[in-house]
Amino acid sequence: FLEAASRIEADAGRPDSAFRLQASAIRLLQGFDSGTRHDAATLRLIDMAHAPEAQAEAQTLRAVFLHIVNRPTESLAAVEQGERFAVLIHDDAVMARLLNMRGIVLRRLGRVGEARVAHERGIEIERRLGLQADLAASLNNLALALMELDEHAPAVPTFEESARLQHDLPTRARVLNNMSISLEETGGAMAALKTRQNALALLVGQEGVAAIRLNITHSLGANARQLLRFDEALRWLDQADEMSREVHHWRAEDLVLQRALLLTELGQWSAADDLLSRVEGEAQPLDALRMGRLLARARYKLRRRIDAGDVLAEAARILPTIDERRTTRRLHSLQLTALAPQAALELARREIALEAARGNEGSQIAFLVGAANASLQLGCIAEAQAFSERATAMLDRVWPVEFSPFDALLTHLEVLQATHHPDRSQAAGEVATKLLRIAADQVPEPYRGGFLRGHPTHRTILRLAGMERLLPGA
Repeated sequence: FLEAASRIEADAGRPDSAFRLQASAIRLLQGFDSGTRHDAATLRLIDMAHAPEAQAEAQTLRAVFLHIVNRPTESLAAVEQGERFAVLIHDDAVMARLLNMRGIVLRRLGRVGEARVAHERGIEIERRLGLQADLAASLNNLALALMELDEHAPAVPTFEESARLQHDLPTRARVLNNMSISLEETGGAMAALKTRQNALALLVGQEGVAAIRLNITHSLGANARQLLRFDEALRWLDQADEMSREVHHWRAEDLVLQRALLLTELGQWSAADDLLSRVEGEAQPLDALRMGRLLARARYKLRRRIDAGDVLAEAARILPTIDERRTTRRLHSLQLTALAPQAALELARREIALEAARGNEGSQIAFLVGAANASLQLGCIAEAQAFSERATAMLDRVWPVEFSPFDALLTHLEVLQATHHPDRSQAAGEVATKLLRIAADQVPEPYRGGFLRGHPTHRTILRLAGMERLLPGA
């Protein structure tokens, strides 16, 4: 309707009205259309824009479309075009909007430090001019940059301020979903799951929210996987898959990777490998997204106890192009398994110190476990015990970040074995009982054999507890 009205106004010789109607149509398209219609609409708007003010707005809307369809380099070029017009007309409000878009695109390109600067510049203008509606969105995007830089302490209150300022329920839902990432990254995976469920509830009865609903549903699947709620995770990911058939989404690749990671934890090696290979078969020029593929493949190989040196080396090679501390931390946690014990211990010590300085217990657990394993290999049993005890104590307070608690518990059992602790058999039985409860309550029946028998960590726990007879197929 808006597009038709725009054409009527243009034919009647009212170009300003035609432009405004076309711009309004594009803003509606942003919520549900990422195809040729949206593409053509933004190109038409650029053709309709004659004044510098209109050109700045048209380039901004074009940049948003290009971002949605994962063409960030072109999106950044559109932003730069818009900025030139904003400077020409001396309009700070327009420049603030373009700075926000610049930050969004730079994050996609892996240039997160630059993105933070762009968002902070835009927010300074918006606070000065009292642009509350724009400020809410910019705060969310700044918080995302902080999150990607692993600065979760300032990210959470920034997300919270953004959510308070949001009057639009779908947008508030998106902000809450974003905030959930920082909650996960600090060990609050259960709080993150509840926050996302609340965010999804805000979308009930709302129109034009297909892309937001898909994003939150996808995130719920990944969140549930981390919490070992595999049955629930599969349901969320199945829903997201169904939605993705109707809505093209820039995180479509990650949806496949999340399912592959889920199948990896369930010991479904062939199915996980097929999904990873499918993603790897597609060209991917962006290092930030290539890194996601590499980390998923490395996690798969390491979980199977297959050498992942080639994958980790490639990830380390492209790491300098990705300005994101969170990615560095994830890569380092995987490298611990592949390094020689002394090198692994040194890396783990550095990461423990960094995460302790940030006050982040959830992200320390993987490195404490890595340090304990390296110490065991070096014959430093007392040191291994100290690291392991710190890790298991943290498990009572936080959920480990992208790390299974059973990996930490297995290392704890191995330390007890090494020290000939009198309660080692009882401890192994308790851990095995927890594992079997997870298998019974959270793992779909067809996958339980792979989860218990195919998964090396779980198989070893049951062996230490003398429960191999309980393995499916045993």
